[in-house]
Amino acid sequence: MASKVVLDASAFLAIANREPGSDRIYPLLKQSYMSAVNVAEVLQKLTEKGMGSVKADEYVRQLVKEVVEFDHPQAVIAASLASKVIPISLSFGDRACLALGKKLGAHVVTANHEWSGLNIDVRIDVIRIPLPAPNRSLDSHAASHADVSGGGPFRPSENPL
Repeated sequence: MASKVVLDASAFLAIANREPGSDRIYPLLKQSYMSAVNVAEVLQKLTEKGMGSVKADEYVRQLVKEVVEFDHPQAVIAASLASKVIPISLSFGDRACLALGKKLGAHVVTANHEWSGLNIDVRIDVIRIPLPAPNRSLDSHAASHADVSGGGPFRPSENPL
């Protein structure tokens, strides 16, 4: 049986935007899970780029094996991670993803290279190597998602499937 994989929003958006590293995610989709929290992040980004909300939801559900509801045990894990990941400041969505990975005993796939430095009890696979740091200062969450807010190759008028 294949091992379970939890996708972070940044990993899923790498597929939607056809970004470098997305080729590493395609073979994992049949065994992939996403937290409903991360799906909300993905749906927001896709609709901001012009995809209708129904189409965006269909797109996610066609590619991901299962969307997992965020529950109380995950909330406890996510809250405990806040103090374990200092000095990296992870968003709630980041911690929800890691909590799901821990709950399922799955490894987590992300495009956020800063996660590779985390010392927590979850296997983390980063899909691409970091680019040289720009001269301007960005917080870690903005830096990890900067490439999806710009004009990537995703076109809302195209069928992404």
